[in-house]
Amino acid sequence: MTMIVLTKLYEMQDTTIEHKLPNWNGKISFFIEAAGDIYRELCHDPVDIGGYIYEKRRKLKTFSELRASDISEIGDTMKKHSDWHDLLDEYMMAVDALSSATEKFQFGSYEKVNVYGTKTFLDRKELMLAALEAITATCLYARGDFTKEETGKVIRYVDELFNVK
Repeated sequence: MTMIVLTKLYEMQDTTIEHKLPNWNGKISFFIEAAGDIYRELCHDPVDIGGYIYEKRRKLKTFSELRASDISEIGDTMKKHSDWHDLLDEYMMAVDALSSATEKFQFGSYEKVNVYGTKTFLDRKELMLAALEAITATCLYARGDFTKEETGKVIRYVDELFNVK
């Protein structure tokens, strides 16, 4: 049974960024929510890296499959909602605040995450910060400040951190 052990970070994520960006574009929300779910799961112990997080990683990796019509739809969101950029900016500020809180957090005995069924341990803080980087990259993409390739590179980086060597 898993328990929320990093309650402060879990609650901060829940109140500041979890489902706080308007769902005007399902594609953007899909990727943001997958990365946010990874962050939230990392607040638990033990962490379900092979099941739950694997599923969220799989969702994130579909970013590379965005078609021209998906990209056009994202651009149309900006045209339909004139405050889209402002809302993305506010959201990214909340993500940045959570990133700062995560960076400063004292993880104590929960500093490492054990990969179930192995003797491998991963750095929990590094994984949590990377998940937030994926959210920021997706927001920058939605604003038109990152290319699909730049965002995909960040997502691949996040995914690779979970690979057990």
